[in-house]
Amino acid sequence: MGYDPCHPWYYHTGGKPLYPKQIKQHVIATGYRGYLAKEIERIDQSAEPKRTHELRAIKATALTGLKRDLSRYREVVCELHQGEVFYDKDDPYRSIGDYCTSVSLKHNHIYNGFAILNYVDELLTHQKDLFDLL
Repeated sequence: MGYDPCHPWYYHTGGKPLYPKQIKQHVIATGYRGYLAKEIERIDQSAEPKRTHELRAIKATALTGLKRDLSRYREVVCELHQGEVFYDKDDPYRSIGDYCTSVSLKHNHIYNGFAILNYVDELLTHQKDLFDLL
């Protein structure tokens, strides 16, 4: 049985890191809404304009985090490739698994970032009536 890119063994067994577009496509295909889904659903039940204001705040925070995660993802993918080339099996303090774990963690952060942004964008396309108290 193979591993998914969210697991360190995916990279340890030769799996190639996904491009951000591929990660985003997978998020959309699965319909995953991110670890903040329950909080976002609670906010969506709020009355306007509080609802839109809070959703936009979550979107801004998620976008900032996603940009930071994408930058670090590029770094750890490069480190993974360099580690594969320069990996010293005699070094007890560094393992190729360290690189694999770093890439999988950043993949997961990006996955959640895209999921949150997609969900918030979906909700922001439908603005509630300003006098809707439901």
